[in-house]
Amino acid sequence: MKQFYFPLFIFLLAFGLRAQTTHTVFTKLDNGSANSLRSKILFAQSGDIIRFSPNLLSGNDDTIHLTQGALLIDKTLTIKGLYNGSDSLVISGERNKRVFNTNGIAASDVVILDSLVIAKGYASNGFGGGIYHRNGKLIIRNSKVASNEANGITISHGGGIYADASQLEIWDSKISNNLATPSGMGLNQAHGGGIYADSTLVLIYNSTINHNSVANYYRGNAYGGGVFSRSEVRMYNSNLVNNNCILSESVIATASYWTGGGGIFGLEDITMSKCLVDGNKVITLAPDDCYAHGGGIYSGRLVNLDSTHVQNNSTYTKSGSGGEAESMGGGIYAKSLNMLNSFVLKNQNISNSTIISRAKGGGIALQRNGNSMVRGSIISDNKTIDSSNGYAHGGGVYIDRNSSFTLDQSVLSKNEVKSGESIWVFSNPAAAGGGLYSDYNTTILVKRSTVSENIVSAIHFDAPAKGGGLYCENQLTVENSTINSNHLFSNTEAYGGGIYMPVNQSKRLYITSSTVAFKVLLLLKIQQ
Repeated sequence: MKQFYFPLFIFLLAFGLRAQTTHTVFTKLDNGSANSLRSKILFAQSGDIIRFSPNLLSGNDDTIHLTQGALLIDKTLTIKGLYNGSDSLVISGERNKRVFNTNGIAASDVVILDSLVIAKGYASNGFGGGIYHRNGKLIIRNSKVASNEANGITISHGGGIYADASQLEIWDSKISNNLATPSGMGLNQAHGGGIYADSTLVLIYNSTINHNSVANYYRGNAYGGGVFSRSEVRMYNSNLVNNNCILSESVIATASYWTGGGGIFGLEDITMSKCLVDGNKVITLAPDDCYAHGGGIYSGRLVNLDSTHVQNNSTYTKSGSGGEAESMGGGIYAKSLNMLNSFVLKNQNISNSTIISRAKGGGIALQRNGNSMVRGSIISDNKTIDSSNGYAHGGGVYIDRNSSFTLDQSVLSKNEVKSGESIWVFSNPAAAGGGLYSDYNTTILVKRSTVSENIVSAIHFDAPAKGGGLYCENQLTVENSTINSNHLFSNTEAYGGGIYMPVNQSKRLYITSSTVAFKVLLLLKIQQ
């Protein structure tokens, strides 16, 4: 029997389809010639692939210098470059133009940027220095987005990437040394030094986001040194390292100044598995009320951590003579936290104001009305410091009112709370909760855990130190746990070396099958 073969191209034509075409770029010149990258993008059809000739890596300059504005993508397209970690062909915006703009694509389109180096892009309108993406899906693979800047007048979002789409995926890539900073003198916003995501699910795999910054030098706010997202973020086996969130202003003394999320700022849930969040900073320096929250991670909802290290992050606020300063969550600031087999280590929270300063949660600060669980984890060597005239609460963990918190099979140790040196005039305890501080109407459960070697130091004149290990305002249950070798230091009074609960009929303390011991140091008066 004879066999008949139906050619593929006839099949595609019959159904109104076309075969995918691969185009090759042969020149580094951005002159619109047929062999240029700009021309290949312009004439490619939806679904095509653009590649680069390896010969473009020869010579002294391995860069495509853009001279005619951003590269515009208006269809489903894959651009695959030559970046392999050592050899690379750079696409440069020359510090005066954005590199890629996908504003023309449809919601069903997919743009893939693979093995590219996208550098020195500049967005004078403040949105997406390296990449501006709208609609559809953006996938970045094995690429580097570096040294780009968003510099609007009052709004600067996404120094490296601005994405307002259905989904943003980043695989095996580096997002580094990008900056979002407004240049105006109004009520400024600086969000997302590395990445800004609006209405976009963000997925990040095997990638590093480092040395990105948001910087605002006037009134307003600065959020998300590495990443800012209004939607859910999921990160796997990735690093958020040495990103910065800075607000510094010295003129106007009638405003409030807010910063948060040195590594990542998210309004929705943030999930991290096998990630490192290290060395990120949030700094607010202003003449009036100023606030710094979440040195490493800030979430308006839930943070999920699994096998993740959050370490060496910090928040710092300093207010002038006109206002108060608040610093919360040196490592993590969130409404709720689920933490499994993870570490929160050596984070720091410092607040400084001549009016009143509040420092809460050296490692973790949890907002009110939340429910949190820490299991199989270590929270250690974190510090909360009021360096002037105020109070410091929760060296390891601070829990705001109307919340519940469980510490299970975990270690809470060597955390420290330290108050300032001014005369104490406030009703709140100056220094409290070396390991953990919980506010009004909270329910705390400590089971199968160790709370040890935490420190509370009240240096204020006539100020007490309370709760070397745990300070709890409402209900505390301790089961099968050890609370020992926690320390109190005060010039006047100290209360509860291991556990402190205010005297009130509504307070409830339950201890079963546990050990509680404490140490009190250098006191004039001691009450147990």
